[in-house]
Amino acid sequence: MNIYGFAGKPEAAKKTRGDQFFFVNNRFIKSPYLHHAVMSAFTDIIPQDSFPLYVLFIELDPAHIDINVHPTKQEIKFEDEKII
Repeated sequence: MNIYGFAGKPEAAKKTRGDQFFFVNNRFIKSPYLHHAVMSAFTDIIPQDSFPLYVLFIELDPAHIDINVHPTKQEIKFEDEKII
């Protein structure tokens, strides 16, 4: 598994959620679980009503994910989210 990307500096945080992206095997996804993990990392760094900028790419064996969870294929199921 590889995880790479970038997160904006705390001063780049905005009042709206719009600059937050996850890609798994180059497919855009939405993951409340992973979003919560990133937000937890920023808890003491940005104001509570702000949202950080991030773009994170996760590469892993396709056998460990199920992309057929949602019709738009933007939500996926990981074999074990806690590992990521």
